[in-house]
Amino acid sequence: MKTIDKGELLSLMYSIDNKLNTLIKENLAQNKTWMRTSEVADYLNMSESQLHVLKSEGTLPFTKLKGIIYFDKEDINEILESNKNWR
Repeated sequence: MKTIDKGELLSLMYSIDNKLNTLIKENLAQNKTWMRTSEVADYLNMSESQLHVLKSEGTLPFTKLKGIIYFDKEDINEILESNKNWR
């Protein structure tokens, strides 16, 4: 069995801590419910101006809070499902 010194132990602890923080951030991003305009545009692979048209037409519901537009990811997924074409 190999023994490690205090410096190696601290280095290992920092490495584990950094990895855990990265995993937590990735998990939070995947489970994110509310998305900003740029995130939704990326998610739907469209420009922000195209997204603005969908918002203005009433196709995509949104919430505005302190001047920032938010879209509910669940609403977006439901709209995508309801518009699925099986042809």
